[in-house]
Amino acid sequence: MTIVSDRPITDATPIIGIFDTDTDKMYVRYRVECQFTDKIMGGVPQKPDLIAGWIRSKMGLGPDSDAELASIVRQTLLDLGVETPETASLDEIIAASEKVGAERHGNTFKRDENGLFIETRQIKSGLKEAVAVLYAGDRWGKTKKGAKNAISEWVFVEGQKVHLGRREPDGTWTQHGVVSGPQGSRSTLTQYDYCERPRISFVIRSIIDPADGKERITGDQWRHILLYLQDSGLGALRSQSHGQFKVVGFDRL
Repeated sequence: MTIVSDRPITDATPIIGIFDTDTDKMYVRYRVECQFTDKIMGGVPQKPDLIAGWIRSKMGLGPDSDAELASIVRQTLLDLGVETPETASLDEIIAASEKVGAERHGNTFKRDENGLFIETRQIKSGLKEAVAVLYAGDRWGKTKKGAKNAISEWVFVEGQKVHLGRREPDGTWTQHGVVSGPQGSRSTLTQYDYCERPRISFVIRSIIDPADGKERITGDQWRHILLYLQDSGLGALRSQSHGQFKVVGFDRL
């Protein structure tokens, strides 16, 4: 059987799959509303050379992946409002952006025409971390997968961006730290843009077992996972208790 959509696609056209009408049979969807209790910190470095190292550490890219890295760095710079040539190499991108890097310091949020945002991958990572802590050693499902691997495969956060309701950060936080090196310990000061008590909303999809029509993650498990996530927080400096929030809505769609 071959099914082909003849719907024309443009950059502004939402992409709709030919099987999307079956989504309700495969997933339970929830809208999650979160109110931050204080500040959420931006964790995206603004200097191009630091961006490359940050992306390598976050995405596990090796030293021989410069072409892929250049593409991701360019997109990150675009999300920060910095235009770079589409065909530029990593070295050319960094060189062309040196002026911007000299003018911008610290860490901030990505942005687009709708304002500042965090990426949905941060929420997915938070859900996986919560499960790894709460259900370490547990085996889920018929195949007895580790709980963290199970939620990686069973749960999706819709879209790519979660907007913070701000056009610009509310302020900048200066974090004092101490690092150790060959010359001994030295103090460091790092700046983080922040948003004060924003409210966010996102949608998660959780898989339904086709054998019995039941969601594989129970209501009690969702409560525990989200309770942990709201205390663990989102954004940068979570170890300093930044980015904590309260779940104020969890509604099945």
